[in-house]
Formats: sequence, structure tokens, C-alpha cells
Amino acid sequence: MNKKQGFTLIELMIVIAIIGIISVYAFMNTSEHVKKSHRAEAKSLMLQVAHQQERYFTENNSYGSMTAIGNASATLTTDSSNHEISVALSNNDMAYTITATALNTDTECGNLTLTDTNVRGSTVNGNCW
Repeated sequence: MNKKQGFTLIELMIVIAIIGIISVYAFMNTSEHVKKSHRAEAKSLMLQVAHQQERYFTENNSYGSMTAIGNASATLTTDSSNHEISVALSNNDMAYTITATALNTDTECGNLTLTDTNVRGSTVNGNCW
């Protein structure tokens, strides 16, 4: 008998389908971790701005704009360019709200906020901090 060696077309198609399924799962899992790391970067920059605000308050007895507290512009962008950080002053500059606006769609958390009383929130889900 003459026995042929190799793979059949069906076997190759099954292997390709399995690899495709594993690839899709890995990509989805990886993209979620990337979004979390972008949020963590935004939170870190927000906390830095909050520290700048508190230092400014100890010297001036009021909170200041982004440029007043030592930043080059009225908004800051994270290194990954996924969030833009801004400050809104209220109550005669005695209170502030720092907002990290998601520049790319973030359906899980939306925009993140941090106030002078350390109240942390988001526009979609309050569990993002």
C-alpha cells in the first residue's frame, strides 16, 4: 500500500480556527489592560495636579488655574495622549475639580474627576478609582 504523509485540508482549517479564537481572546484581554493602564496614568497626573493645587493654596490661601500652579498651559495631556487634564475653580477659588477627559472612547469609566475634598468619581461608573 502507498500511504501518503501530511495533513488534510480539514485538519489545517481546524488548527487555523483554533489559533484565530485564541488570538481574538488574547487581543480583547490585552486591550482591556491597556485601557486600565491609560486610566492609571490619568489618575497619577490628576494627583500631581492636586498636589500642585495644595502647595499653591498654602502660599496664596486660594487655589489657582493650571498656569498659576506652574503648568505651561490650561490643560495637560497624558504621555499616552489618551486623557486631557483640566481644572475648574469654584467658590471664589476656594474649591476645585480636576477632570481627566477621555480623548478616546472609554465606555467603562468615561471622564474621571477629583475634587479638593478628595471626592473621586467618573461620568459612567463610580468604581473606576
